[in-house]
Amino acid sequence: MALITCPDCGKTVSDRAAACPECGCPIGALHGGVLRVECRFFGFFGSCRITVRFCGQTRTIKNGYYDDFDVPADGKDHTATINCAKGLDIADINVTIRSGESKKVTVFYDDSKFLNHWKYKEEMFITK
Repeated sequence: MALITCPDCGKTVSDRAAACPECGCPIGALHGGVLRVECRFFGFFGSCRITVRFCGQTRTIKNGYYDDFDVPADGKDHTATINCAKGLDIADINVTIRSGESKKVTVFYDDSKFLNHWKYKEEMFITK
């Protein structure tokens, strides 16, 4: 938790507060949020990795790891493009996140299925 200054009244307020207790200015909207992308492999052989492109950043995430991306605090929707590849099995996943929210996206490869090995799950994410 950090203390920040309210842009409206200048009072000190927690960065976790939804609104300034003094004047009611929405504080939560000042922070863009977090997009957490996680890579998982369910199968017998090998591993996988994914490449995430989000707001001018490109990062590769290996199987069993995750990475956090800061969402800009601009009040807009942003799209992350997740490129998934394991051998010839390739998929692109697009995930939209709104400024101010935090979301966890788990991308997983399941080689026990005949088709459509790449799957993903989106869920809301509470940051610490």
